[in-house]
Amino acid sequence: MNDHNYIRKTLLSKQGDLWLQIFAAVLPLVAIVFAGPTVLVVPYFTVGAVQLFSCINNKAYLHKLIMHRARTTYEITLLAISGILLLFLVTGYGEGLWFMLAVLLVASPFMALWYGHMTLKEIKLMKEVLLIINEEQQPEEPISE
Repeated sequence: MNDHNYIRKTLLSKQGDLWLQIFAAVLPLVAIVFAGPTVLVVPYFTVGAVQLFSCINNKAYLHKLIMHRARTTYEITLLAISGILLLFLVTGYGEGLWFMLAVLLVASPFMALWYGHMTLKEIKLMKEVLLIINEEQQPEEPISE
């Protein structure tokens, strides 16, 4: 597969990924309007699940030259939070678990915005690369005398 096709297909995938993130955030918020605040926690899980799946997918398939430079920091942060949460779950340290859940309640929206920002930057980069490739593939017009 040539670079142009790879980037074009990856761009479509990233755009779909971004729309899925938006949909995962908006749909539960709409549900809150109809079901009331009892489902207020649902957007945390839907956005988190979509972004976790996206993060794993990007780690496996996204070329390193296209990855946003903050993606590794995001992944380390996500692993650290998950590891600490898992540690509290396994050890049964209830106070620590409640503390981490409170941290996640505050940190999750920022993590979601951070991830969405990276996705937008990667989409922008891929569009710029496609423009460059398209310009390079255009035959030069002969100079008429």
